Amino acid sequence: MMLIVTAVSTVLARNVSVADNTVGSERWVRQTFLKNSDLPFSFTLDGKNSDTFLGKWSRKMVAGENTADGVKNYSLELTSPDKALRINCEITTFPDFSAAEWVLYFTNLSDTDSPQISGINAADLNFTTRRKTPDWRLYTARGTSARDNDFNPLSYSLADTTIHFRPSEGRSSSVSAFPFYNLAESDTEGMCLAIGWSGTWFADFISDTKPNSLGFKTGMEGVDLFLYPGETIRTPRVAIVQWSGTDRIDGNNTLRRFMLAHHSPRLGNGEPAQPPLCMSFDYGDPAPCGEYESFTELLGRAVVERHRNFDIMPEVFWLDAGWYEGNNAPASSEQGCGWYNTAGSWKADPHRFPNGLKPIADDIHKAGAKFMVWFEPERVYEGTTIDREHPEMLIKLNDGNKSRLLNLGDPAALDFICRTIGDFIEENGIDYYRQDFNMAPAPYWAQNDPEGRKGITEIRHIEGLYKFWDYLLERFPEMLIDNCASGGRRLDLETSSRSMPLWRTDCSYGEPTCMQSHEYGLSQYLPLHGTGVFNTDIYCTRSAMSSAYDWGGEIFSYRNTVKSIRDVVAMYKELRQYYTADFYPLSGDGDINGKNIWIAWQFNDPADKSGIVQAFRRDEAPEENYIVKLRGIDPDTDYELYDYDTATREVVNGRILTDGYNVTLPQPRSSKLLRYRQVQ
Repeated sequence: MMLIVTAVSTVLARNVSVADNTVGSERWVRQTFLKNSDLPFSFTLDGKNSDTFLGKWSRKMVAGENTADGVKNYSLELTSPDKALRINCEITTFPDFSAAEWVLYFTNLSDTDSPQISGINAADLNFTTRRKTPDWRLYTARGTSARDNDFNPLSYSLADTTIHFRPSEGRSSSVSAFPFYNLAESDTEGMCLAIGWSGTWFADFISDTKPNSLGFKTGMEGVDLFLYPGETIRTPRVAIVQWSGTDRIDGNNTLRRFMLAHHSPRLGNGEPAQPPLCMSFDYGDPAPCGEYESFTELLGRAVVERHRNFDIMPEVFWLDAGWYEGNNAPASSEQGCGWYNTAGSWKADPHRFPNGLKPIADDIHKAGAKFMVWFEPERVYEGTTIDREHPEMLIKLNDGNKSRLLNLGDPAALDFICRTIGDFIEENGIDYYRQDFNMAPAPYWAQNDPEGRKGITEIRHIEGLYKFWDYLLERFPEMLIDNCASGGRRLDLETSSRSMPLWRTDCSYGEPTCMQSHEYGLSQYLPLHGTGVFNTDIYCTRSAMSSAYDWGGEIFSYRNTVKSIRDVVAMYKELRQYYTADFYPLSGDGDINGKNIWIAWQFNDPADKSGIVQAFRRDEAPEENYIVKLRGIDPDTDYELYDYDTATREVVNGRILTDGYNVTLPQPRSSKLLRYRQVQ
């Protein structure tokens, strides 16, 4: 079944009709932002709500040129009557997805401090429906905290209730919230909402007194500030994607397609960056060291040579934390053997890498692969190079915490880290950049805010983060940025546009039950992500399969044979096309973490009428049989099923696949992998 996507967008109005898709998007934008007094955002100025005065501000709308795929940009400018304050609303419409998004900028035009600005709702909307008894339901996922329930599906009934979401610690998908939602007005239509702010955002879903209306507000939480003369700030980006179909999963797949088309990393030629097949260097060093703290140039070159000799070449070699100065394990220095407490010295350890990382990069490039290296520029540990030489660029807590925050809102600090990291990447032949962020920045931001300027430090830091990444992507047009942040804790609309989470969570490295649950939850919203696997056990291998894939096992170890590693690589390359197709969870939204259950999902490519089904009977699941009901299948045609375990093929009518196909696994802790294709 093909998704039904409406042709035009009406999602920007303060009062949004879920069912009415009759107004052309260009005409609608002009009506809503230029002629309508109710704008889809709000704020408070010196205690007065913007609803009471924005109608008196001057408005000017400028429309840009349409792109090849019909995307169009608009710029709305609102200026106060005294010409002291200006709001710029940058709007983009996507007619191919019946979608729109916008971001606000506030500028003080006067030569004195502005009035106090607070309560900024980047979106302030009322969703309405013609249904007399709508069944508003909200679907989202849990944030990540390195646990088995990271990205678990969540659903809420919105009848007579208000729900408030806010991520923890200042990272956008950390622990308590995830900035992607599917708001279903019924089983067959609704809208997906996405928030682009890599710090502390909020989202409120508010039951209205009217039975057919639902309120939605989002923005950066806690802003209460004045602007200096000439100063500008930005707010979170908001995107709304309308959908209609068989059920809410069609909405999630519309969001996945939208993210792929308009919010995924692009290379310099405009082509989408492909999720890579990665291989980590020999992960885990001799005790007491960890990560790559005793990794050397000679070992790195030997690993590359061993992969080349065995004809097991990845697309990317992955060097993680611990390669920088201060981690000289053989010297047993006071700070040695500690990747965490030496972050902030972004030079290769001269004892282990006397020639820098360039010799390893050269060998990788000769072998036909790319080189990705881990950095954590925002966290600077006490005593490291940046802490000693540039303390003025750092924010320190008063509680004795030894981690400092590099203040990306400081232009000097931003320029310094751009040049430092950019020059190191260029000098050492690094292709892909991996950024981690292992700290909770919110307390640092709050402590550094001046009186009367609550939220300004976070705003400047997040603006600086985007400028830093944009600088790297402009300087290195073929670069891919891997966004880690303690494993998936900074996923949002803005970071997804610039990066991929190749390591989506730090939960239980390589544990198959966790990997299955994470794939099941996160894939309902984002198509690009990956994780790592450390052995070639077929159950673990299939549990880790995703759009990106990291093989982190030891190529020098007896635990993995050359053939088994080759088989893993071949399987991923054969199946990778499906992991960016439509995703269907086949095990509902209940318990997906238990050891005594089955879990199954499907990836379906409607373009070539094929797909894959993966089913897992976990360690304590008692049943040998499990029924899966496939989606995206034409019940009136036949399909050829290929079973990867038995290497057999059978032709099955589509009606059987949609009504219920029986999967049998006689043994616990086993899996089934099926590939299907419509018979022509």
